[in-house]
Amino acid sequence: MWLALHYNGLNFLPYLDKVILACLGVWLVIAGSCALNNYIDIDIDSKMKRTQKRPTVTGNFTPAFALTIGLSFVTVGVILLVATSVSAAGIIGAFGSFVYVVLYSMWTKRKYTINTVVGAFSGAVPPLIGWAAIDPDLHVVAWVLFIIMFIWQIPHFLALAMKKTEDYRVAGIPMLPVVYGFDITKRQIMIWLICLLPLPFFFTDLGI
Repeated sequence: MWLALHYNGLNFLPYLDKVILACLGVWLVIAGSCALNNYIDIDIDSKMKRTQKRPTVTGNFTPAFALTIGLSFVTVGVILLVATSVSAAGIIGAFGSFVYVVLYSMWTKRKYTINTVVGAFSGAVPPLIGWAAIDPDLHVVAWVLFIIMFIWQIPHFLALAMKKTEDYRVAGIPMLPVVYGFDITKRQIMIWLICLLPLPFFFTDLGI
């Protein structure tokens, strides 16, 4: 949002309402999507050490409650995002939630090693949402921020998957190190990191 204001030559205070709405909207969409993920993953979360204390697993939250707050938060969050820029921020927020909940949690996470790449799309949309809240005509800088966030997540989560390989193996989740081993995973990490390196040079007009 700050960069959108900067590149459009706008002052902060006149857009304070949009900033607040966008922050609340993003928070609710992410929180709601997370709740829906917890609802969907109850069966596998109970098998992994890192997720065994989630409230849906311990019973502190019933599945129905997790589903209700998930759908409610996402709905209200998208409405708040729509209020910032007619539709652009809301559409992007809804897309991010759909990718995370449906394409990642419900589908690819349990079937394909490419699940990390699919999930990275949802994790990369906040820069686009923030920009669209100020300026619906997304600047190339907004897209480069999206690409940086997208690419960065993949080596990040592949490294985590290596650390938690046995957890994922027990839960039956086909993460790359589980299916193909550490050597191929390390190669993939390096390839994605190399792809990441040129991208900051798109911001040279902001300074070295």
